[in-house]
Order: sequence, then C-alpha cells, then structure tokens
Amino acid sequence: MKIYCLLQALYFAAVLCDWDPYRTLGVSRESSPQDVKKAYKSLAKEWHPDKNQGEDAGNKFIEINKAYEILTDPERKRLYDNQGITDDAPTTRSSQFYTDPFASFFATNGPFKFHFEAPDMSFYHGMSINQRAYELNVVPASFRQPYLIFIYSDWCMPCIRILPLWQRLVEELTPVGFHLSTVHARREPALADLLGGKSSQPHLVAILDGKIAHYDEDHFNVVKVIEFLKKQFASNLIQNVDDSNVDEFLDGWRDNKIRVLLCGRVDHVRLRYLALAFAYRSNAVFGHLVLGQESTRSVQTRFNLVGNLDSMLLFQEDTSRPCARLSMDDLPFSTMKDVVDSNKYLQLPRLSSQAIFDALCPSDSRPRKKFCVVLVTEDKPNHNEARQAFRQFAKEFKPRERDHVVLTYVFQDKQKDFVSALVRGGTGPAEPILHVFVVARQSSNQLNYQWLMEWVNNGSDQYNSSKLQLQGILEDLTKSTFKGLPYETIVQVGCPACHGNMNEPGEVV
Repeated sequence: MKIYCLLQALYFAAVLCDWDPYRTLGVSRESSPQDVKKAYKSLAKEWHPDKNQGEDAGNKFIEINKAYEILTDPERKRLYDNQGITDDAPTTRSSQFYTDPFASFFATNGPFKFHFEAPDMSFYHGMSINQRAYELNVVPASFRQPYLIFIYSDWCMPCIRILPLWQRLVEELTPVGFHLSTVHARREPALADLLGGKSSQPHLVAILDGKIAHYDEDHFNVVKVIEFLKKQFASNLIQNVDDSNVDEFLDGWRDNKIRVLLCGRVDHVRLRYLALAFAYRSNAVFGHLVLGQESTRSVQTRFNLVGNLDSMLLFQEDTSRPCARLSMDDLPFSTMKDVVDSNKYLQLPRLSSQAIFDALCPSDSRPRKKFCVVLVTEDKPNHNEARQAFRQFAKEFKPRERDHVVLTYVFQDKQKDFVSALVRGGTGPAEPILHVFVVARQSSNQLNYQWLMEWVNNGSDQYNSSKLQLQGILEDLTKSTFKGLPYETIVQVGCPACHGNMNEPGEVV
C-alpha cells in the first residue's frame, strides 16, 4: 500500500512539474476572465468523468479544475506568471479530518493504471455563500437560527472524502432547525480567512449570535459534530424540571414569557429542542422533563402525560393547564415551531421591548390598522389586581374583528419616555396610571393615539362597568365607519436588531 500511494504521488508530481494552466484551458495570458470561464465550462463539460468514460478523464478533469482555480485567483495567477508556481499544495490537513486522500477515489487493476470516480462537487457549490451574504444574511439570522458552515476547495481530497458525511449532516440537521452553508476557500479567501479556513481545508464552524466556534476534533463524523453543536448553546437555555421545581418554573411567566415544557423518555436534551429554544428565547422559557422517573411522577399525573410519547406543553398565565399541547412518538421540529409561534405571547403581554412592540403593534400602510389597547401600570404588587382584571377582559373580549385589536400593558416606571410622549399638550390625563389608551402606528416612530378611559376594577360591579364601557369603545374602533384616532406623536424607537428586553429600563418601546 505504501508503494502504491508513493507511485500515485509521484505520478501527480510528474504531471504538475511541467504543467501550464493556460495550456490546460487553451487560453493565453491576455485572455479575459470571461474567456477563461468560458473555456473552463466547455472543457469541464467535455472531460467530466460522468460524461467521459476515458481512463484519463478523471486526471484531466482534475487538471482543468486546478487550472481554473489558479487563473481565477489573482494572487495565485500572479505567482504563476512571475515565478512559475502552480501549486500552493493540494490542501490536506495532517490531523483534522485526515484520511488517505487517494484510497477511496482511485482503484487499480495493476501498477500505474488508475480509474478516477469523479466526485460531484456541485453539492458543495450549490450551498456556497459569499462574504456579502455572510454579513447581510448569516450573521443577523444567527441570532435566531444556528448555522453550520463548511469551508472547502475543489483541490481538497479530504473535502471529497467527507462529502457523504456532509450530505448526511444536511439531511439530518436541516429538518431540526439548522441552516447549513459552504464557503469556497479559493473564491472567497477573505471570508474563508475570517472563518479560519483559508490556509487549510476542510474546516467547519458554527455561527450562533454572530460568534464563530471552530470544530477542532481530529475526526469528522456525525456524532461528534452533533456533540460540538450542543456545546455551542448556553447551558441554561433549557432548564431541568421535575416535581420539586415545576411550580416555580411555570409561575415565572411574570417575566413576560410563556413557558414551554418538553417531556421525553430520554434523559438528554435533544438537538431539535435546543434549536427551538434558541429560536424563541425572546418569547419563551423552556424546560425539560424526563418521563418515567420517580422525581417526575407527580407532573406526569397532573398533566396526563403518556409515558411512551414525547410531549410539548405550552403555558401562558394559567399554570393549571396548558394553552396548547403536542404529543407524538417523535416531535417534528417544524410542528413544534408552528405551535410555539402560534402561542408565543401571553394572554396579556407587556410592551417590554422594541421587538414586541413591532410584533404586536406593527406599522401598516393598509387602510385597516391594527389597534393596540394599552393599560398603564407600574411594576408594583398593588397593581397586580388591575392587571389581572384587564387580563380577564382580554380573555373574554370577542370583537367582530379580533385580529385588528390587541390588548397589552406597560410599566410606566420602565417606559417613561413612551408614556410621556402620549400626554404632551394636554392630550392625556395628568396622571396616566391605570388609564387605558389606544395607538395605531403609521410608521416605525410615528403613531396616532387616543386616551380612552380610567380602568377601575374595585369589586365585580366596577369591573363589569369598566368592561362594558371599554368593550363599547373597542367595538366602535373595528367598524368601517371609524374615522381614525385624533392625536399624533413621534416616539423614539429602540434597536430593531437587538434581542430580548433591550429597552428596559429607560428605553422607549
């Protein structure tokens, strides 16, 4: 075997020592990049081993790709033109991902007779991104979806060797919430350098929250890559839940986030659960409960959990029963995502961030605006009763066009600038606490508004009176004859690219 590999290496060395990329592609030094590309496409099509069954087709195809890489890379073209250097070494790594680069791709029926089984690098090419796409798309999206990026080059035997493994990763990770892309190291050298894979390929990185994590294992296999990905998520992204802390977990909704309880038969958190929790961490807190254990028996009974099924329970303010649930042998990521997305806000959500304000009260150019009805409170226990009564009203309110009205509340002590903008010039009450106003946004920072009423709920009679009064006002808002809100103001907007409660304290929603 050693003699066999040595002969293969000598063969390629002999080919390359007197090798001219211009002659290989049939172009001159004065040829334009367009001419080089045209020649490459024509020759690659002619010599692709899938189309050409000649014994030398594989070797010729490699030479054509090598020539194209050199002549389309300004630095490598300069080295060849000035110094005759044709090779910055076919890229193999001495340890990471290392396998015998020839063993799987060359077969022999005797010395010096090679048969090349051409790899289909188009799979890598089809997933390739450039630096602009990385900066404009990947980095911003990585705050909601984890990315796995593979850096490769055409003249990289280990890259060819692990193509089936990369294809398997694409098949397994894409359905569970990951986005996979590739970067061609020769065509995107700056991006490859940024990702740590310019000088040696293959190289694998994960991108979460805009941060780059490098896969440093010596061997490339699916299990190790999954272990690597799990380590990139925050250790507290999903909490362990059992009988002793389930009530504390569910009662935490006062942080303005729903609770999602993932229940399964295995004691480890599945990768799809981590991807789901990562995507919705601004809206939800996730917990993981292991079925079939003595420490979780009470929760299983309480929520009628079936021991041989995986389940997902979603809770809003009512912790006695889930607002949505899903139970299956295996929970698909897409189904879980749809359920969470449909229930990602509390019954009475708080306008605590620019992201929530944009989602619940979007600016809209359509004639039928969305109205946000807001109760002003403070972050104090003595306002809990008023909020609970308003929450009950939100639950009971059934207008003809419910989609056009959303009920929320704010903490005036944390959203001072926002509330102050709505009382300037005597357009609102002198003391807005426990008053209700309605807004309709015209643009990101321009909105129309009107103060509606004081929210009084001392006793059932006053609650019913306030309820009927507000219900009548809101019914009028949804009528086609409604002429619009009378006042207009400009409000400061927060950072739309930020995540979490970025506007508390002190910032306007």
